[in-house]
Amino acid sequence: MRQIPELDALRGIAAVMILLYHLRLWRCFPAWSTAVDLFFVLSGFLITSLLLAETAATGTVALGGFWARRARRLLPALAGMLVGVAAYAVVFAQPSELGQIRGDALATLGYVANWRAVLARQDYWSLFRSPSPLQHTWSLAIEEQFYVVWPIVVLALAAWRRHAAAKAVLVTSLVLAAASTTLMAVLYAPSDVSRVYYGTDTRGAAILLGAALAAARVVRPPTERRGRRLVLEAAGIAGMAGLGVAWARLDGQSAFLYPYGFLLCGVAATAVIAAATHPEPMLVSKVLRFRPLCLLGLVSYAVYLWHWPVDVVVDTQRTGLSGWSLLGVRVSITLVIAVLSFVLLERPIRRGALTPRSWRALTPVVAGGLLALTLVVTAAGQPAVATPVRPPTTWSSVTTAPGIARPVRVLVVGDSVAVSLTPGLQHDAAPTNLDIVLGAAVGCDANGHGTVLNAPANAPRNCPPAWPVLVARLRPDVVLMVDSGVWSIRDEHVDGRIVRVGTAEWDARRIAQWQGAVDTFSASGAHVVIPTIAYVHPPDGPTPIGSVADPADVDRADVDLAALAARNPTRVSLVDLRGFVCPQGRYEDGLDGVEHLRPDGVHYGPAGSDLVGRWLAPLLAAAGTSAR
Repeated sequence: MRQIPELDALRGIAAVMILLYHLRLWRCFPAWSTAVDLFFVLSGFLITSLLLAETAATGTVALGGFWARRARRLLPALAGMLVGVAAYAVVFAQPSELGQIRGDALATLGYVANWRAVLARQDYWSLFRSPSPLQHTWSLAIEEQFYVVWPIVVLALAAWRRHAAAKAVLVTSLVLAAASTTLMAVLYAPSDVSRVYYGTDTRGAAILLGAALAAARVVRPPTERRGRRLVLEAAGIAGMAGLGVAWARLDGQSAFLYPYGFLLCGVAATAVIAAATHPEPMLVSKVLRFRPLCLLGLVSYAVYLWHWPVDVVVDTQRTGLSGWSLLGVRVSITLVIAVLSFVLLERPIRRGALTPRSWRALTPVVAGGLLALTLVVTAAGQPAVATPVRPPTTWSSVTTAPGIARPVRVLVVGDSVAVSLTPGLQHDAAPTNLDIVLGAAVGCDANGHGTVLNAPANAPRNCPPAWPVLVARLRPDVVLMVDSGVWSIRDEHVDGRIVRVGTAEWDARRIAQWQGAVDTFSASGAHVVIPTIAYVHPPDGPTPIGSVADPADVDRADVDLAALAARNPTRVSLVDLRGFVCPQGRYEDGLDGVEHLRPDGVHYGPAGSDLVGRWLAPLLAAAGTSAR
């Protein structure tokens, strides 16, 4: 199939959108996930075009030859990236990261990274770990699974309907795309979108729409009629506009995406490709012949492979850079590596640097070498222990040497965000004379909302019903009551009706719930410290714990917290956590030299927990001292 510059340009556009998102300009273009769908539609269109051309010429599909060509196209650059990740594991990675890198690398080699991402959501404690340099390979896995299965489907359809293979492929593609969209709608759960976001079956609609376009081109070649051509061009322009709006307005948490947003983006991308590849060029085609975009499209595969490992390695802590300077360095390094990968690995092999026989012999050797390399460089890994510690089942008193003031005892309650903050407080406890005890539970906010995730039935849940017992045993000086807003800033079902977030009734209910918690803790003489609720955002894909609260709703909830503190001036202190971690009035991924403050956009990673701990520990110490 001839090189089509317009399609290279579309790859370049998708690569730009993903770079802008992953390299921390997501506030401008939050929906990188729909940019990935543009890649999906392109892949479906190109691969199906090749398969139909082969069936038209030979009446069949040579599966071995097809898969060998795909391997020559994809494996060299992927192998180079995995070698780079192995170098990262040796030079930069902490021992606790190596287990995750090993699992991710093996899943990448097996092209099942998307299903590993789905299963990883069962490991809630992985949310607190550092970003993996391979967490972007899930989309490659979906495409490769398509490359394995789809040629077999086309071969079967060609054998069944030899003289109408394209029509059979068209109908099959549309039926399967509809089934994929329906499955996404059925399986979608706002509390955990990872299954439909990463699943091959639920994200396959975009690839299948591209396949349907390729088949439609064979069934009915592009029209030469001026009127119909103008209609197609208008559809292409509308598709470009629609994709632009989606990239600027939607993100991975938007309920509209599941499934309607993804479906519409797939249809829009299909319309753009149809207009761009018409033999009679018009506006869409001419715009997409912009030379820099075409050149970027040629190396887009390597750009996608390398941009995320570069982002993980080249951070503020290692470079001392931030903002646009850091962005420029990251983009430059990514492009240099991508060009070298294209020139030294991809293009020579695609042009026949290795004979088919040599390639068949070398492929298992390279795969085995990568497997061995992965196992060797990650062999020194320590068990991946989550940054937070699990809540203890018993409490022990802290003994203090004579003449030394007893530490200020702080009980931390709340949900998993409280859990993620606790290690940083514990690290800074000694200088501020604090005794930090964790009484929080994953999935249980300060008022008992949510569900404790992945906990055995007999596990101590430390939710509100257990708080009086905890307070009686521990008799804390201070209770740090952390409300992340993840579970609590949601519509509530009350007596068969819905109380909407932002209404006066919702505000009154929340203040009453918080007041009940304050009464429980202050009954023993403890002073209650409540941080304001910080903005949250998923920096890469969907947040596995549910929808992200609208910033306006977070603002309103913080106003309610201020009203609670004003109502209890001697019992409650409000500390401005949101102002500390969101100094510009919006979510910030990096702060004061910490590049990934909250790796998943919600929970504090090790460095982020330490940063907040250094700020918060003195405030807790002052509150405890005044409460005695």
